[in-house]
Amino acid sequence: MTPRKADKMSDAPAPDRAAALKALPEEPFETGLLLSCRVDRYSRITVRTNPYSVLARLIGRKVRAMPHASELIVHDGRTEVARHERLPAKGARCLEPDHYLKVLVRKPGAPPGATALEQAKAAGVLPRP
Repeated sequence: MTPRKADKMSDAPAPDRAAALKALPEEPFETGLLLSCRVDRYSRITVRTNPYSVLARLIGRKVRAMPHASELIVHDGRTEVARHERLPAKGARCLEPDHYLKVLVRKPGAPPGATALEQAKAAGVLPRP
């Protein structure tokens, strides 16, 4: 029985192992999945059955979403427009109140029942009345 190459490498002295390794690439390696999403009329995109909020000015536009293991990054062109923590549950919603500020200024009657505001109050971001 002949020893495997991996066994030979682990038995080699440290300088020999370092010489056998390749150099790291200059640019960072992206590990997320690149998706194209359209922003709906509620200023949300849906990624893997979960809606995430984006800026209201992007309604109707296509944006790029990149879900990673623990976060979701959304870009409009080269500009990052949103960054959310990934939702573990199927069908859960992640709505950021800051994404709706311009809409809430124009529609003063909307805040009492707004889902984004209720979610922020439950998380303790906004004070309860």
